[in-house]
Amino acid sequence: MVSLSAVPDYESSIVSSVAGKVFYGAESIVNWAMGKSRSRESNPYLAGNYSPVEQERFDEELLVEGELPADLSGCFLRIGSNPKMRPMGGYHWFDGDGMVHACRVKNGRVFYANRWVKTARFKKEQAVGWDTHLKIGDMVGAGGLLALAFSKLKGLAGLTVGGEGRGTANTAMVFHAGRLLALHEGDMPYALRVACEGIVETAGRLVYQGQRSFTAHPKVDPATGDMHFFGYSVESAPYCTYGVAGPDGALKKQIPITVPKPVMMHDFAVTEAHAIFIDTPLVFDPSVMVREGTLPFAFDEGHGIRFGLRRHDAPEGEEAVQWFSSPPCMIFHVANAWDDGEKVHLVACAMRTLDLSVLSTKRAMTEDMKPFLTRFVFDTRTGETVVTRLSDCAAEFPQIKQSLVGRKCRYAFAARYHESPKGDAGFDGICKFDLDASGPRDGHDACSGAICFGEGRYGGEAIFVPKGSPKSEDDGYLLTYVYDEGRNKSDFVVFDAKTMSSEPIAKVQLPCRVPYGFHGLFMDEDDMKKQAGQS
Repeated sequence: MVSLSAVPDYESSIVSSVAGKVFYGAESIVNWAMGKSRSRESNPYLAGNYSPVEQERFDEELLVEGELPADLSGCFLRIGSNPKMRPMGGYHWFDGDGMVHACRVKNGRVFYANRWVKTARFKKEQAVGWDTHLKIGDMVGAGGLLALAFSKLKGLAGLTVGGEGRGTANTAMVFHAGRLLALHEGDMPYALRVACEGIVETAGRLVYQGQRSFTAHPKVDPATGDMHFFGYSVESAPYCTYGVAGPDGALKKQIPITVPKPVMMHDFAVTEAHAIFIDTPLVFDPSVMVREGTLPFAFDEGHGIRFGLRRHDAPEGEEAVQWFSSPPCMIFHVANAWDDGEKVHLVACAMRTLDLSVLSTKRAMTEDMKPFLTRFVFDTRTGETVVTRLSDCAAEFPQIKQSLVGRKCRYAFAARYHESPKGDAGFDGICKFDLDASGPRDGHDACSGAICFGEGRYGGEAIFVPKGSPKSEDDGYLLTYVYDEGRNKSDFVVFDAKTMSSEPIAKVQLPCRVPYGFHGLFMDEDDMKKQAGQS
C-alpha cells in the first residue's frame, strides 16, 4: 500500500517552548565546551558556495547568452543541502534541508526559482525556532554519544518529529507515476509539484507500507515503467529491503535482503533481468566513532565489498540473491548496468578506500580516495568477478541517457574532479566516457572528451537530455549549474554532449548563487503535464 500524507503544521506549546529553551541552553554549553561552536565558524561547508542561500526567490525572463535549442523545453531541477536554521553543533555537507533550484525553459525563455522542500523536520524546526534534530555532523567522537542522548530526550519533549519522518529530502529526485519525488535515504520520498513557471511546491510525504527508508537512487525501467528501489537501516535487521512500484505507483513487491552488517548502501542498479545490491565496506560502528573520534561510518577492509544479483523472475517471497565479491572499494554512484548472456555488467565510480570525514572538509583526496569509473563483470555461471578501471580521469556523479537504464549503453557523463594548487578540491568540468573502451592499462582510456568550465568556475552533476530527433546515443545536451567565483553568482549552462565543446550552446546568468549540491533531473513538457493532475 502507498499513501500520500500531508505534512502537518506544527505549533509551539508552552511546554515545548520551555523545554526548547532548556535544551537550547544545555546544547549551547556542551557545544561550546567541546569546541563545536568554534569548528562551526570554520566549517568549509558553511562557507563560500557551499554556504546556504537564505531566501526563496523567483526570477522571470532571464537573459540568455547564445541561443537555447528549440527542442529543449521543460524544467531543469537540481536539489541539494541548504540548512534553513543555523546549525547548533557539528555540520556535514549531507545534513542541510533540501532545496530545489529550478530553471523553467520554454519558447527560448528561462525562469528561475528556488524552494525548500517543506519536510516534517523543516516545519518542526521552524515552529521550535532552532535545529533540534540529530545530524551526521553531530556524530563525531565521544560527543556523538551525547548528541544521541540529547536527541532521544528532545524527542520525548516533543522538540523533534516522530513517525512523520526525520529526513531532509536533500539528495536526489525521481519522476515516476506522474509524481516528482524528492529523496533522502533516511526517510520516505516527498512529493513535489512544479508549476508552469518552475515554482516548486511540496505536496506531501509518500509512505510505502512496511518500508522504513527509501534510497535516493531508485531506478525506473524505461520499458515497464516499474520503479525499483531499496532502503537500508543501521538499527536492526533486515538491514536492506528491496521493493518495486508499478507504473501506477502501486507497490508490487517488497523483499528483505540479508546483509551481515549495517552498511551505507547509497546506490544500486537494475538490468532487464536483475536487481544489483552493493554491500559496501562503509560499516556503521558507533564504537569506532568513540574510539577514533570520527564519524560512525568507517571503511572496514575486512568486510570488503559484495554485489548481490537477484533475478526479477525469482519466486516472490524468496530472497534468491547470488553474491559476488571483488577487491575492497567504495561505491557511491552507479552509471549503469546491463545483461550480457550469462554475464552482468556494472559500471560505477569506485574508490579504493574512503574516510567519510574528509567529506566534512574541502581537503584534496589521496589517490586511493579518488573516484574512477570502473567496470565490474559478474559471471553468473562461475561466480567470478572481473574488475577493470576504465579511466584515469577522476570523476563522480555519473549520468547516462535515461531511456537506456538497465540496457547496454556506450556513453556516460560525469563531473570532473579537480585539485587546485591551494590544496582544496572541486568539479571543474564534465568528462565523457566511452564505455566500450578497454581502459588505460591497454592504452585506451575511456575518457573521450572533456568540457572545462574555465578558471574560477566550478559545478557538479550534469544531466543528459537527448535532442528531439537524436541521430546517436550521445546526440543531446548537458545541463548543469556552474558557479563563478569572480561574480559570486551561478549560471545555468547548456553544452553539446556530442562535441563536448567547452563553449556552451547557451548560458543564462542567474541573479544569485546556486550552492554546490547533489543530483538533478530534467522534466520535459509531457512530464510537466502528467504531474499537474496529481493530487
